[in-house]
Amino acid sequence: MQKKHRTDLFLIFFLILGFLLTGCGLPGSDDNLIRYNISANVDNLDPQYVSTANETLLILNCFEGLMKLDENGKPITALAQRYSLSENKRVYTFYLREDLKWSDGEPLTAKDFVFGFSRIFNPSSPSPSAENFMGIENSKEVLSGQLPASRLGVRAIDERTLEIRLAEPDSFFLELLTSPAAMPCQEDFFLSCNGRYGLSLNSILFNGPFVMTTWKSGRYIGLRINENYYDLETLPTVAVNLYTIRPAEENAQLLLEDRSDGGPVFYNDLESIEGYPVENFQSTSHILVFNPDNPAFQDNDIRLGMCYAINRQFFQPTMEENLEITNLLIPPAASLLGEPYRDLAPNITGLVYRREAAKEHFETGLNRLELSKLPKSSIICLETGQHRYLAGYLQRQWQKDLNLYINLEALNETDFYRRLRSGDYQLAILPVDLEQPNPGIMLRQICGYLPNPALPPAEEETESPSADDSGIPEAEPGEEPVHIPQPYSTAAEDRQTLERYLTIANKENAAEAAQWYAKTESLLLEKGYVAPLYFETHYFAVSPKVSGIWFTPYPGYISFQNAKKK
Repeated sequence: MQKKHRTDLFLIFFLILGFLLTGCGLPGSDDNLIRYNISANVDNLDPQYVSTANETLLILNCFEGLMKLDENGKPITALAQRYSLSENKRVYTFYLREDLKWSDGEPLTAKDFVFGFSRIFNPSSPSPSAENFMGIENSKEVLSGQLPASRLGVRAIDERTLEIRLAEPDSFFLELLTSPAAMPCQEDFFLSCNGRYGLSLNSILFNGPFVMTTWKSGRYIGLRINENYYDLETLPTVAVNLYTIRPAEENAQLLLEDRSDGGPVFYNDLESIEGYPVENFQSTSHILVFNPDNPAFQDNDIRLGMCYAINRQFFQPTMEENLEITNLLIPPAASLLGEPYRDLAPNITGLVYRREAAKEHFETGLNRLELSKLPKSSIICLETGQHRYLAGYLQRQWQKDLNLYINLEALNETDFYRRLRSGDYQLAILPVDLEQPNPGIMLRQICGYLPNPALPPAEEETESPSADDSGIPEAEPGEEPVHIPQPYSTAAEDRQTLERYLTIANKENAAEAAQWYAKTESLLLEKGYVAPLYFETHYFAVSPKVSGIWFTPYPGYISFQNAKKK
């Protein structure tokens, strides 16, 4: 009897263990498990402070705001059941759905949105998205510390009614409300986290279709259905594991081996996964940017000379099909309230190869700067794909047409963006993604690379300047000393003009806004502040056994809300 009793205990133990493993959603344990490879760890799940595509992906599946994007890129109501807009188009009133809850079962109210928006403009640590929301009344004053957060133009009229006041009308404000920074935040819970909000599973609340149940750094992140979601009956009975351990280069092989149900794939992998459903979006612009603090590149003629000396036809025959040369800034995936931007603004004159004009502008700039040649400079680019190879074409063209010698540094992603953030570069080939459908957000990002001559001059250094501190490398032995007089620049006036164009665009309908965005794009090109080089297409593949994963051109905007295993 004792032996049989022991056997029964072992049987019960393994039955319970099997049940627990399935319930915990360990990899491969669930027939309804969607396996998706994101290839990188996620360190932060604070919606107001996300900065990567993978963080955005998690936020948009585990949180929901007042609005969300539909499959055509148009904003539709989410937690807001409906909204109204005042006659002057500056005051939005949102009426929340009934019985909204956080993942812990506590009520979600309009006050949670008020607190979430106030965090965007925290003077001591502003959100990376603060610039996008500066249209909210008093946001600039709150951000600068001139006014308290209570004066921000966001207030809860009652538990289910939220009012947002804008300083100026913004036709695309509803679209902004679909971004992670516009998600609610429960103040009492936030304060209880003692500065660790969003950094671990026990320091975050969710309100979207999924909740995170597992967060294993270097392995995977587990998502399961949120039982407190307001529209629970519409959700599929699936679980999602987002794997972080496998590099993106293995995604196609993982699909072929039935070890993954989807993920981004590379152009070179498409042939091997022929027959698998694949979606693609031309949503990234690779552009040449100049260090805005470098006095030589503050000169309009120096920049225009280098921009006009780019013959894109020279490197087109060698480009893979996922890259397409362009003389425009905004990629085809951009849209305005669901209408393709390029259809609304088709007549922009882009930068083209003009050899004689390039020489004339460049020599004019050198003469003004009293130089026979530019100080030693380098161009940095990403080492992946064809970027290093295509940067080499620019080197050769500048050497041939302008007698300009530029060094090339191909860097891994971490070092590349570190150099950009620190200003430790002279030239860079920068990939710029559409963060949202509206091209205005991308144009504002690009405007950040304009020279800013209004900045006060740096204090005198006790040591000779170097590439790390001045933006102009010191002269090599035998070279003429670096002497940069006042360059010719209209950047201060142009910054004001560009800001005016972008502000006016936000007040207009889609068709009229497109014309103002086009004027912005044209001015950036006419003055050679940046030079577009090529668009890049991105690919997403899924297993034939899976349906309903919704992809968009915007980094991280991927939804599993309707995903199903066939």
